[in-house]
Amino acid sequence: MATIFEPTDLSNLDVDKLRCLERTLASILATAVAEDIFAQIIDGRPTRPSFIKNYGYTVDDSTISDKTEPSEESTQLFQEIRAGFTPQILLLEIKLVQAYQSSQIDSLEHKLRLLEITAASVHTLAGAIYAAFHPETNIKPASTAPNLPFYGTQNWYVDFYHKSYWAHYTKYPFGILNVIGYWAETQIFGGVLLFERSVSGLENMSAFVHPQKVHYAFQLSEQQIDNFWKLGENDSTGSLPEKEQALPFYQLPGARIAGGLEMQTENIYKNEYDRMSPPRMPHVRCVRMDQKEVALFREAARRMKLDPSDPDVLPFAKGTTLKQADSEQDTKFSENKNS
Repeated sequence: MATIFEPTDLSNLDVDKLRCLERTLASILATAVAEDIFAQIIDGRPTRPSFIKNYGYTVDDSTISDKTEPSEESTQLFQEIRAGFTPQILLLEIKLVQAYQSSQIDSLEHKLRLLEITAASVHTLAGAIYAAFHPETNIKPASTAPNLPFYGTQNWYVDFYHKSYWAHYTKYPFGILNVIGYWAETQIFGGVLLFERSVSGLENMSAFVHPQKVHYAFQLSEQQIDNFWKLGENDSTGSLPEKEQALPFYQLPGARIAGGLEMQTENIYKNEYDRMSPPRMPHVRCVRMDQKEVALFREAARRMKLDPSDPDVLPFAKGTTLKQADSEQDTKFSENKNS
């Protein structure tokens, strides 16, 4: 199924909305973190500290292991890009732009929509810069194995990725460039930005951050959202060091947590094409699924328009009752334990 992505520019945004977005992006791109991130993207390789931070290990690759910071040339190139940057050059998804335009200034909906369109702008800019400096990139290469891009290779197609947003890159409108975009979001915001949507998908009710190396997202507090919104205030209100404190987002004590199943059943996602898929559980389980767990699986499958009785979606054969399935699992577990 082809990914539906209708691009548009920002020419139809009213003056106040556009200025707010311009100031927010200018505040972000002026930070040392953004300069470091985009210089790495121009270089085409991450630095050693960046690689270890994102993936937790080092690689036997001197182009990364010997690289402590981005090249001076790439840093200067990004500074030139930043000096001439305006968000009007970006092409974003039309529904996202329309939703931002329709939001009422200073409302929670507006603040959430500003966060959403800012993250999308950072995402798009990262992909565009990589494509400009690495035009040889095949943005939708054939995967070496289903859902296992590293199979038989030391490295993936690029060294910029979020571990939960790479395996299904062929579903993304711009493939590898979107993967790089998720990575850039993660460095600046602390993770990929997700939003809790209404059933219709037309309203944003809250924002979540999906960090690197974990399978859950945490909800942002209203104070965190307000602090972010202040990035778009007039330049005279708040110095750059004060504004830098708004990002990246960190998980606060007591923050609501959404795991993979919750992201599915509670409509927490970024785009339809990168929504978390229902977990594909093994047919043999050492622990029984209770009724609530089964219900969550079935609901996730229903939302993804999958057959809940498909054994590749749920660990049940078609027509098998829960009681029968539990009995079968117990037998298999006992056999495995005794073997």
